[in-house]
Amino acid sequence: MDSYIGIEDNFLLENGYLVARLEEIVVAATDSAKFSVEDINEIFRIMHTIKSSAGIMMYENISVLAHKLEDVFHYLRESYSDDIPYNELADGVLKTADFITGELIKIRSGANVDGSGEEIIHYLDDFLAMIKKDHLPEEEVFQVEHYYVAPKAGEAKKYYHARIYYRHGTEMSNVCAYACIFALSDLAEDIIYKPADITSNDAAGEIMRNGFELQIATLAGRDEIVKLIEQSSGEKEVEIQDSSIEEFYRGFTEINASDLIISLDDDWEEEKQAENLVAGSYVIEKEAGKIISMANVPRRAKQTSEVYQIPIDKINELSELVEWLRVADNKEEMTTLVNDVWHLVSSIKKVQMRSLFQKMDKVVYNISRKIGKIVDFKTEGAEIEIERGKAELISESIIQIIKNALDHGIEEMEERKKAGKNAKGLVALTAGVMEDEIFISIFDDGKGLDIKRIYEVACARNLTDGRELAEYDVKEIYRFIIAPGFSTNRDVTVYSGRGVGLDVVSENISGLNGRLEVDSMPGQWTEMCLWLPNN
Repeated sequence: MDSYIGIEDNFLLENGYLVARLEEIVVAATDSAKFSVEDINEIFRIMHTIKSSAGIMMYENISVLAHKLEDVFHYLRESYSDDIPYNELADGVLKTADFITGELIKIRSGANVDGSGEEIIHYLDDFLAMIKKDHLPEEEVFQVEHYYVAPKAGEAKKYYHARIYYRHGTEMSNVCAYACIFALSDLAEDIIYKPADITSNDAAGEIMRNGFELQIATLAGRDEIVKLIEQSSGEKEVEIQDSSIEEFYRGFTEINASDLIISLDDDWEEEKQAENLVAGSYVIEKEAGKIISMANVPRRAKQTSEVYQIPIDKINELSELVEWLRVADNKEEMTTLVNDVWHLVSSIKKVQMRSLFQKMDKVVYNISRKIGKIVDFKTEGAEIEIERGKAELISESIIQIIKNALDHGIEEMEERKKAGKNAKGLVALTAGVMEDEIFISIFDDGKGLDIKRIYEVACARNLTDGRELAEYDVKEIYRFIIAPGFSTNRDVTVYSGRGVGLDVVSENISGLNGRLEVDSMPGQWTEMCLWLPNN
């Protein structure tokens, strides 16, 4: 197996999880409309980690944008205030999360990672300048820098020189080295390591022969650093000794043109200028939101398989079953164990609805804000498991239904009050199992489906068979809305009309041997339910 793919898989998994966690924090803070101190600290750590891991992988655009959002939350950590404008800050976080997600998709597909985060960086710059202006004394306002610069290295920062030797026979030692760097990024502020290009095929051999060498600048103590290194896989021996700022910036004893320097903070000295670098060097340095890079980065090969995170308890259970299977001494016992292994492997190929619910939480948050409606989003059945492939395929279908519910189902606040409803609308997403089927229900307490209007549009489009409205069963009327291009709305909005896109939803669900059922009470509610075989 190509060692580079192993490192990239780790990068995608770890950063995919971190971005999902970012979105969770934003959505969870929506009701209080502010980030807690814990939220701010966690977002800062997340961005610090993404910034450094993207730098290691030489994804400059991701690293620079992550660095900028890290700057914002560094300032908030140091100057926490209850009156920080939440909506603007949440938008900045979600814009960043969306951008990184898009770039991760490109990496996974083998496309060029060429997105520009400049617009988001400018947004974050303006936001940071605004909150600094609002929270500084008047006489200091004009001293505010446009870009936040972390404090210079001082006596509080410690420097270490470490070398890690991996056990003989360790496969893909460069992946182990990457895991070590990724783990250290939470504590380290600057890291220099050698060999530089741990993504290359040659790096594994060099690491096994000479060890993996690091220069570390950190506020953490030696014990914390050693503990993190020892927790990374495959290590045989760790040598670590105290260093100094002079030795750190001098680098390794034998400086190589390909040595990689990743600045995880902004404490570079004046002499570390771009003109002093040589071809093959790679520097991530904060300079007006830009990166200085002279690295020759190989084009990523297109991924041919998906990689998933699997709960450790399931891995342990599988290992235990295989061990029992290895020592089984009769046919009946072996048959039982093989069935157990089959069921466990089947469950590993599934994912909980929880991840899908979290994605929809963000959809509701974004759309409700843009259209100016206050909506309560509730979920039930997050523990229900569904095949990963099905979860990905039905995701867009659920998003389409939720868009319709928010844009054309839930009424405006004044209209709801006149109808005697709660001013806050309700959208509920529920998953469950009934016999041999999984159901996913999307319910809204909006205006419901207008049966008469649906019938009029169906007649105008020649979808009826000549019967009068009274001759139709209500479920037959509802089936009209899944016809291609069908809409009862006279006005077109950015999120389409009730019924637009439901033909695609129905087609997708049918392709999974499932079905779409529609029910409604005019003026009260609408429910759309996806039914899928549970096999």
